[in-house]
Amino acid sequence: MKKIIIIFIAIAIIIGALWFIGQSKSDNDIIIDKTATVVEEIRKISEFTSACYYEEMVLGYKKKKNDEMVLIANGKVRAGFDLSSLESDDVMTNGDTLFIELQPAKIFDIIINPSGYDVFVEKGKWSHKQMTTIKDDARNKLEANANAYGILDKATEYGTAKLSTIFKTFGYKEVIISIKDLNTGFQFQSIDEE
Repeated sequence: MKKIIIIFIAIAIIIGALWFIGQSKSDNDIIIDKTATVVEEIRKISEFTSACYYEEMVLGYKKKKNDEMVLIANGKVRAGFDLSSLESDDVMTNGDTLFIELQPAKIFDIIINPSGYDVFVEKGKWSHKQMTTIKDDARNKLEANANAYGILDKATEYGTAKLSTIFKTFGYKEVIISIKDLNTGFQFQSIDEE
């Protein structure tokens, strides 16, 4: 148990260093990039971010013949592994081989900051409730577009590669990461190529 705690503390330090070194500003293009690893709470070591999706969307709305709204929304979707679900039997060692069993990658945040909205055209009167509905629609479209682009697959691919690299720095020769399939119980494994 002490080994596992030491491993998680070392992961937190390495992840923090990777985040600090690898932070970069995104362009306005739609991309999924190998983003810096981010730990949201070092105390809990809960969210291991391994993929972010950025998009600038143009959304148009009409409610009457002359009432029109065209909004530009800039946002991002952040995904990765929730490490708070790890149990002690999800991490095992056998000599210089490390076995880790993870829950599937998930979306942590769908973020469009208040400053991320620009009104391009506004004709007529739009209530606060209507603007809230429009912003909720933008958030839902951002999530749908990220899913269509494969953010969870990217988060799994990049996340397992990053975790494997991190654990190899601790001296493990082989790192085998299994991803639980919550529907069937079947496990997919990521095995290092030599």
